[in-house]
Amino acid sequence: MSKAPGPVYTLIAELAAGWTARDAAAVSALFDAADPEVTYLAADALDPATGAAAIARAIAERCAGAARIAWRAHGVHARELGDGLAMAFMLVDKAAAERGAPLAAQQVRATLICGRRAGRWLILHYAEAPLAPLLELQAFYEQVAAQGLDAIPPRPWGPPA
Repeated sequence: MSKAPGPVYTLIAELAAGWTARDAAAVSALFDAADPEVTYLAADALDPATGAAAIARAIAERCAGAARIAWRAHGVHARELGDGLAMAFMLVDKAAAERGAPLAAQQVRATLICGRRAGRWLILHYAEAPLAPLLELQAFYEQVAAQGLDAIPPRPWGPPA
């Protein structure tokens, strides 16, 4: 992650440090426990963890199941939206090694929304999306666009025959 000034970048650095240390309590403490709608969605999860207890459980399971975790944000685009509210988009290189297994890495696109509570920035919403399917989808649409609209097969109008 680039060393840019600002509290959102500090929050992201704390998130990276917590994951890398496999410190579930430190990572969970970065989420706003007072917000019943606080949300965490990992790239490989089907449903988000909502609420502080569910987030703490999800993070604890990930930390306990890994012998090693690496987490690095880059390409961070952060912006304060108003007094006490900010968002960031970033790429995250993350890897985890389950006990006895090699390090498995993936790159994800992450969205972070955070709020200032009692002078401290806390995560309100954190969601990851796998990057590879997004790139495949982008390549598909770029290929369609390169061939022109006439190359798209027409849809039949009316009920199927």
